[in-house]
This record gives sequence, structure tokens and C-alpha cells, in this order.
Amino acid sequence: KEVECLGCTVRGVTLATLMASFPAVVERVTHWDEQVAKAQWFSGEMENLGFTQLGEKPHRHDILVFETPALFDISQRVRERGFYLYKEMETRGIWGLKPGQTKALEMSTFAATREQLSPVVDSFRSILEKYR
Repeated sequence: KEVECLGCTVRGVTLATLMASFPAVVERVTHWDEQVAKAQWFSGEMENLGFTQLGEKPHRHDILVFETPALFDISQRVRERGFYLYKEMETRGIWGLKPGQTKALEMSTFAATREQLSPVVDSFRSILEKYR
């Protein structure tokens, strides 16, 4: 830590890492409109399933939060409780959901293509149909 700096400062290795990643950040920003359009498409598809996207609409970010009362209702009827959704998505090769989470889901669409996101939407649709 530099002696002249008081309080909490970024230390050398961390600062060097941040500096090295800056070109990648600049590249990400050049495609931001595409990422936002994809997130808005995904949000619309999820809302067509009966989920409610929280936050600003239209969303201008890739991180989305959905209220999913239908998934929570299912969790109240099945033996696995909230873990059924994690297991269902895992069997479909979709990872990243927190085990036990069914009332609301937070997800990011960043760097995924529509072709990669379509199976996610289809999986939620399939799960809803399976347990109705």
C-alpha cells in the first residue's frame, strides 16, 4: 500500500488487473444496445409465461429479476419443495439457479445468444405445463 494514501485504496495487483481488463470493458460497451435488446426480448418471453419482471420497463440492463408465483405454488405441492426447480433445470442442462429459490429469480442474459436463451424459456414453459 502506498504510504501517501490514507484509508482504503486499491492495492497494486488489483489495480493492475483492473487496468488489464479495461479493453474488454470497452469492447462490451460497444455491443451494449444488442445486449439490452436481447434482455428485453427475454423479459417479454418470460412475461408471456406469466412471470412479472420487476424494475424499470423497458429494462435497460442485462440483469433481470422476475416474480415467479406459479413456480412458488408448485413448490408448495411437490415433495422436493423449492429444490424441484433447481433439479428440473439441472436435468435440462441449465445451471445457475440457486437451489430452493422459486418466489423470485434473478438472472443475466449477458453474453448468451437468443439461441442459448430460447431453451431456458422453453424449459420454464415445460416445467409449468408438467406441474399444472
